[in-house]
Amino acid sequence: MFGNLCEQCFTETIIQLENNTRASKSSWCCCLIDDQVHHNWPRLNAIQIGFDHGWYSKIQEMSCKLSRRRLPGNGPCPALGSNGCIISKCRPITCTTQLCEKMIYILAEAGVICFRKQAPLQIEDIIFLPDILPDLFGRRHGGKFRQVLERKSVATYIESVSRLKVDFAAVPPERRIALANEAIELFMRRGRRKK
Repeated sequence: MFGNLCEQCFTETIIQLENNTRASKSSWCCCLIDDQVHHNWPRLNAIQIGFDHGWYSKIQEMSCKLSRRRLPGNGPCPALGSNGCIISKCRPITCTTQLCEKMIYILAEAGVICFRKQAPLQIEDIIFLPDILPDLFGRRHGGKFRQVLERKSVATYIESVSRLKVDFAAVPPERRIALANEAIELFMRRGRRKK
């Protein structure tokens, strides 16, 4: 949905690394400053083993040289390959639901969301979500867990995400490209400094 934003962000981060320049590390490519594979190891490993017992050794073999280098923050992610993430199924939840500050900027400037915050947010932070905990713990209906209510809450979540995607897809492609370029300029290039 964000065009080549991630590719631009990754490329600009690599340029900053090679030139020994950098803006705030929070503006770098997410895959280079964070390691969701190891942060979510117990659950991720259990899921990935279901697909392939040798999954971790395979991503180590396929990862790019940069992913073996220690960088500021907790990164880079060992699943980072030369063409992006090597994990094709069931990536860590943050990788699939987090919107970086550049994405938040683009959504706000496009008028899809009505606020702008210079910090990463989860999708559920910017869409309507029902309060499902009372249903899940049976507090709303006399202590009885109702599976149908859980399914309804999940359906509402999916509908909210779909509505967000439809609203963003309605923004002309050239406008989205221009906003991606603006975001890169704003967060990555402005304020670049020598170490």
